[in-house]
Amino acid sequence: MNEVVDAYGNTTRYRYQLDEDTSSAELGRELYPSRIEYTSHANLAAAYSVDFVLDDAFAETRRPDRMIAGRAGFKVETRHLLRAVDVRFQGSDILPIRQSWLGRFRATWPKGCSRAKPSAGCQYSANLA
Repeated sequence: MNEVVDAYGNTTRYRYQLDEDTSSAELGRELYPSRIEYTSHANLAAAYSVDFVLDDAFAETRRPDRMIAGRAGFKVETRHLLRAVDVRFQGSDILPIRQSWLGRFRATWPKGCSRAKPSAGCQYSANLA
């Protein structure tokens, strides 16, 4: 899905990042959401956007517990973890969220997340470990 337009002409657009693993004989692919833009209308640009940031943007090593499936009729390989979600209004951060992960027993689990409220300088966090 790339775009949704409701009965009033309000538009939401979806962008994706294709990850291809060419390290083995059979190509592995995964499609990750990278950006959602919403509240656009006719010739008006979207006021709100949500960016999804993967671990490779932080120059981290890839997750040790990659998931491989073939249900779609081709090799799907999930190699990345979500590290951040940035919600913006007219290009300015209004809700940046950072996700941390915990590796145990060769599996990756959510450890916690935190968000900063820039206008008030407040920091909220949740520890899930």
